[in-house]
Amino acid sequence: MRKYVNGYLPKIEYWQTKWQEAIESNNIPEAVKAAKKVTYFIGRQEEVYSREQEQLKAYDGQLRGDALLKAIGFFEKSSK
Repeated sequence: MRKYVNGYLPKIEYWQTKWQEAIESNNIPEAVKAAKKVTYFIGRQEEVYSREQEQLKAYDGQLRGDALLKAIGFFEKSSK
């Protein structure tokens, strides 16, 4: 099962808000930190969910094999 059900969009929105607040209060170090977080989570969103979209395209919109089992939560993270 996915760790983030809505992808990274809530984290992106959160850090965008933090960035805006930091800009408005002239807190440059916090604005830089928030901007880095936004950039990171946008990259993760593209990386994780573009792979899923490629898999869907490869199978005419249907997941198969391990991709299907992961999507339905059959595979869980190992707790080592």
